[in-house]
Amino acid sequence: MKQSRVVLSLFALFLTPLVSCTSIHNSAGQAENVKKVYVKPFINNANQSGLEVKFTNEVMKEIMENGRLSLVYNETEADGIIMVTIIKYTLKPHTMLGKYKLSVVADASLIDKNNNATLWAEHDMEDTETYKDSSENSADGADAVGDDMTEEGARQLVWEKMSKKIVRSVVKEFKSVTSGSEKKVPA
Repeated sequence: MKQSRVVLSLFALFLTPLVSCTSIHNSAGQAENVKKVYVKPFINNANQSGLEVKFTNEVMKEIMENGRLSLVYNETEADGIIMVTIIKYTLKPHTMLGKYKLSVVADASLIDKNNNATLWAEHDMEDTETYKDSSENSADGADAVGDDMTEEGARQLVWEKMSKKIVRSVVKEFKSVTSGSEKKVPA
């Protein structure tokens, strides 16, 4: 498992210089080739362990709820591959006592597996959630009414917002693909 993470991390490092702009759109028509997508297990390069599993699952859930793409669970069956690397996870005290700001930064891309091309990529995609920590107010740490929540609750809201952005961007590629330079994925 650890070895596959290293390989995926090296692949992500290789891919990053090739798709270094904020958003990439590939040649018209290529997005039409992608009907079934595989969500590759996310890479977590942040300072907080365990983030990748819930985020990966949230994107898969969003694809199923959206219904415009077929989600497959085997990379060999897929036309396209969604890849995400969590770059940064930050939790800082907010200006008000007891409030915190959670911020997550990630890189995301859609690869046309059949043409070995990047159809869409967004780097430094960021989402934040500010919350009042309910665990400081209650003995059991459960979510309270209002804006009180735990760090886990705030994290879940960030995953939901980022997942919607990713799936919306991927689906958008099937509506109107703009021309751009073709980016090949390293072999």
